[in-house]
This record gives sequence, C-alpha cells and structure tokens, in this order.
Amino acid sequence: MKQSHLNIVSHAKKRAKKLSKISAQPYMQCLDSVAKELGFADFHDLQQKRSQPTKKKPSAASIDKHHAMMEKCIWHCIAEDTLTYKDESSLEVLGFDYLGRKVIQDNGEGRTYSRGELTEIYLKLLDSEIDSSADLHWIEWLTRRAIDKEAMKQYGYQLRNDESGDKKVIGIIFVSLGHYYRSLMDNCAHKIAEHINFKQYFSVWLRSMYSEDTKDEIANMLMEEYPIDVSQTLPRNVTSWAPRWWLEEQGRI
Repeated sequence: MKQSHLNIVSHAKKRAKKLSKISAQPYMQCLDSVAKELGFADFHDLQQKRSQPTKKKPSAASIDKHHAMMEKCIWHCIAEDTLTYKDESSLEVLGFDYLGRKVIQDNGEGRTYSRGELTEIYLKLLDSEIDSSADLHWIEWLTRRAIDKEAMKQYGYQLRNDESGDKKVIGIIFVSLGHYYRSLMDNCAHKIAEHINFKQYFSVWLRSMYSEDTKDEIANMLMEEYPIDVSQTLPRNVTSWAPRWWLEEQGRI
C-alpha cells in the first residue's frame, strides 16, 4: 500500500474515532461514514482500494461546503446597496491640510457597483493570490471602505458558540474571513503586492488562533482538513499575513 494511501487510512481512522466520541455511534459505523465522505463505498473498500474514488463530496469541515453561507455573510456585510469606486487617476492630491491629511480633488465620476456585483468580486478575491500585477488601490478600497469586517467577525463569534457542529465550522470560517480581508487591506496599504489566497490563509490562521494540541474538536477537524501548504505561517495570535522577504526587510523577523 502506497504511503499516500496509508495516510488516507490513518486520517479516516482518526476522524472516525472523533466522530464516534462526539456522536456515540459505533466506531465501525463511523469508519464507513468517513470512507464514504472520501469517495469510497465503505471502509473495507478504502483499505482494499479496489475501486477508484468517486468525486469527493465536501466534508463538514470543507470551506466549499459552506460557500452559500459565506456568500450570504459577505452580502450582508457590504456597507451600502451601491458603492462608487474612483481609481487613482480620478483623484488628484492638491496638498495637505494643517493636520497632515491629503487634500484631494475629485476629477472623475468613478464606477458604481451594486451589492450583488460586489459580493461576486469579494468571492473571487478568496481564490486570488495577490501579486505585483494586482490593482492594489482597488483591493485596498474594497477591503477598507466597502465591507464591514467587524460585523463579519461578530456573526462568526455568535455562530461559533452554537451547539451545532456545522454552525461552529461556519462561525470559525466567518471570523477568519473578516481577518483575511483585513490582512489583504494591510498588505495593499503597505504596497507589499504578495498575499496568499483564502484557503492557504485559513490553514495558517487556524494555527495562529488554536494550538496543535487544542481540545477544540471543531478546530482539530478543520486543521486536519487544511494542512499548511505555504512556507510563511503566522505567529501566535497574529492575523495579518506578509511574505518572509517583507518581514525581514522591516526587521520583524
């Protein structure tokens, strides 16, 4: 049996053990349930690997499973029904006032976006890795002005305290979403022009918020689902991500 398949079997056993403890269902029944989640007929089929896995259904800990709830949360957290964005070319800096604030003259009408359009844009941001080709002014406006990141986190905190396992998962995802958009905002404000996508961020954010030996079953399940696949992680309780080269340049590591 190949090492990668051994890892799947080990993962299934761990998940089944936790599921049995939480649900009080027999361990063997939980093994079959977990195997089906992974695309096999049952645990025996997984062990024998007699058939190729069917398309894997999103597990309870999968971000993809909760896409509709994420979309709904983003929609509710957009600041207004319509918002107008003006790019840098339409804004002229005339000088500074006595407090050192920029005095800006608006030379253009800008583009107005509906709540629905902005929701689609925010969802696309989750899959994007920011690089030097990105419009940093646009992304900073989106993440600073147009969405209520604190409200997003508050929705998450409320759900995280629910008795339902699914709602706890959604709650943790919502809290991470709020931090992710804040991290993008900080990244663009500092003109770093390098940022990981949401799933990559979620994996390092979880380990910043929860220790590897946490007793939180939901956090453990999420960390199993999202192993770290980036070189630069987050220090404990830090939520804004930046690449190593920038942290070294700033003397932060």
